[in-house]
Parts: sequence; structure tokens; C-alpha cells
Amino acid sequence: MPPFIRVPADAPLRLLTVHAHPDDEASKGASTVAQLHSEGVHCVLVCCTGGEAGDVLNPAMDVPEVHADLPGVREAELARAAEIVGYDEVVMLGYRDSGMKDSEHNARADAFANADQDEAVGRLVAIIRRVRPQVVVTYPDARGEYDHPDHVQVHDISVPAFHAAGDPGRYPEAGPAWQPSKLYYTMWSRARIAGLHEKFLRTRYRVALRRVVVQASVQRSSHHHPGAHR
Repeated sequence: MPPFIRVPADAPLRLLTVHAHPDDEASKGASTVAQLHSEGVHCVLVCCTGGEAGDVLNPAMDVPEVHADLPGVREAELARAAEIVGYDEVVMLGYRDSGMKDSEHNARADAFANADQDEAVGRLVAIIRRVRPQVVVTYPDARGEYDHPDHVQVHDISVPAFHAAGDPGRYPEAGPAWQPSKLYYTMWSRARIAGLHEKFLRTRYRVALRRVVVQASVQRSSHHHPGAHR
């Protein structure tokens, strides 16, 4: 049975974030990662899919060449975004984008949402044990709110992987057990977004967040996994 890794108290701090698609790393917690990286925390991003089913929203990029190689374009954007934010490593979990709920992409056998749960958890456990993060950041259970199949699946594999990583009897082939200390969820804060909106209105840039953006924010207040706090 693999040993349980014990790391000296003065070892560098490490953070592992788990996201569904390229671009999620920029819209969910980027400023927090940037701050932690600037303070010396080793930051690793796990991206579960290649974003193959994404839409091209930038008119300048809405050209045949981009559509013909959308996975390659999104991978390049991911690499650049991760560099700007401050990630030290990007790991692709290796699944295909499942597309929005009820889209034709949902039926693909290689879609992340259709992945074998045990196998997907095992992949993430192996990464956790290699990186040895003290903190893992993932998504809450967003069923009924933003229930994109891939975002739901990120939650559904991250929580069991967090707990299994510290159990030497689970996934022994994935390396020595390592139990992260905390598991956090990325959340939107209505109060903070409203505050930013008001601040932007007062600046000379006049860049205000539209009311629809504020209303589209996740309704729940910020919280973290109840079993992972101090």
C-alpha cells in the first residue's frame, strides 16, 4: 500500500483549481489566483475539456479558420490566459466539451458529462497526489442554476477526488496518498458585483456592468465545502 505523504510545515503552499473549459479560469477566481501567485503560492489549473463545443463571440474571430481549429485556438487562449493570471502549470484532464444542456454534443460518447465516474475521479486523484495542493478550488453543485453538463460534472468528480486522494486504499495506482486541507467552491457574490457596478459608474471610464449581468449572478452567497474548513 502506498505511503501517506507528509510534507514539512515550511514547504511551499500549493493551490489546485478545477475548471470545465478554457475561459473558465479567467471568469472564476482569476484575481484570487493572481494574488496568491504573487505571494509565492504554486498554482496549478486542471481544465477538464478542450472547449470544442464553444461559441465564437468575438466578431473578429468569427472566421472559417478559427471554426476549423476551435480546439487549437481555445488551447492557445487558455495557455496565454493562464500565463497572465499566474498559473504555474496547466493540466488537461482529456475530455471533450459536452456542450450546453440539451445540445447535440451531449450525446457524444467522449463528452465529459458521459465519462465513467470512477475513471474520471481517478484521473483527478492522480493529479492531486502529484501536485500535493493544500487547497483545491472547484464548482458548487449548480443543478437548477447554471446546469451546464460539464460544470455539473466538475463538481461531481472534484468532491469525491478530494476525499479519495487522501485514502491509500483508493486508486493505489495513482501514487502515494495526499489529503488537501481545504476544498472551496467558486461563487458569485451579488453584493460585490453590485459594488463593482456602482464603482464603475463613478469612474471616468464609464464602464458599467449592465443590470442583466448583476441579475444573472448566482443567487447563493459565498460558501465552501462544509467538511473542508478548519
